[in-house]
Amino acid sequence: MTKESNDTQERPSFLPNNREVATPRLAELADDRELYGMISQNTALNSAFKLNDKRNTKKNYNHELVVKVDAVTAITKAAHLGLPEQVMLTYAIEKFNQESNHDNNKQVTFTLKDYMKDRGLKDPKSARNNIKKCLDTLANTTYSYSSSSSKNPYNQSFGAHHILDYDYKRGKITVDFSDFFFNLLVYGSMPMPNYKIMYRLDPFKDATIIYILRALEKNKRINKPKNTGKSKKSSKAKVAAPERGDRIKISTLLHDVASLSSYDEIKEGTDRHTYDRLILPVFKAVERLADPTDPYRAINRYSFMDADNKPIDYDNIDYETFSNAYLVIEEWHRYPEDKLKQWSERQKAIRSKEKNKQKSKEK
Repeated sequence: MTKESNDTQERPSFLPNNREVATPRLAELADDRELYGMISQNTALNSAFKLNDKRNTKKNYNHELVVKVDAVTAITKAAHLGLPEQVMLTYAIEKFNQESNHDNNKQVTFTLKDYMKDRGLKDPKSARNNIKKCLDTLANTTYSYSSSSSKNPYNQSFGAHHILDYDYKRGKITVDFSDFFFNLLVYGSMPMPNYKIMYRLDPFKDATIIYILRALEKNKRINKPKNTGKSKKSSKAKVAAPERGDRIKISTLLHDVASLSSYDEIKEGTDRHTYDRLILPVFKAVERLADPTDPYRAINRYSFMDADNKPIDYDNIDYETFSNAYLVIEEWHRYPEDKLKQWSERQKAIRSKEKNKQKSKEK
């Protein structure tokens, strides 16, 4: 391969001439509930997932960390705020959404045993310490968001808010969401499938994989095809391109990967090996999400296509070509389209019930 520095590049293992054995048989889970769950997403939650005190961070007059990403600001008394805490919050939200009456209960519980099973952990002491450390940080952090839209119900500004408190007693974790965060989850967000491989990955060692997974899930969800019915200006039904949610431009993807340096940062530093620091990590991360031997994988088949919709040339790729290319998910691993529809209808019913309740109070 040719790299900008003309050094020998490491070839991604998915390239044909690197495979000397037959592709292993796809591993599968017996129960889809072990493969994915439902989380909540909106503009603020999607941005908050990228909060990382290694970037855009300073200390205020109270010596608290002020961490910013996009239009989200988090202020924390903790020493660190990053991906481990966002994965823990995602886990708590998923457990919350599993409750049949979650729209009437701000509290969610899970056990240390559940957590260890979902994350594939073996050491109870380490798992317990991780839970406490992450929830301590979240309980000592406030979040605010500045929206550019006043009409979109899933993109509303909010001031600084506390989001949760928690208790840990005898292997049982109880999370109490604040009124603000409860309302944001139930009435101000949309359901989104989340592959549970996220919890089985290490948020330190596998950060790039986790960020890419979340970016792909978000892209799939927000670009979900809709039949919006007949327009007033046209008799034809408007239908979003079905492939849009399965195709993402690499430059867009990179914006959501907080674990990687930007191209400009790399060029300004001493280690300017763009391929090793930016391109190869993306190849490896996607390959990991599509590992056929992992029953928790998110992807079955994918490809990287250039701007002309042709397979990229892995032996001659520079940053410009890479950033303008696309990652195409040709086949997700049992993506829950039917379940998503059920979850969405359930959320709509909850919001409709609340609207009717508010109207009754106004009369």
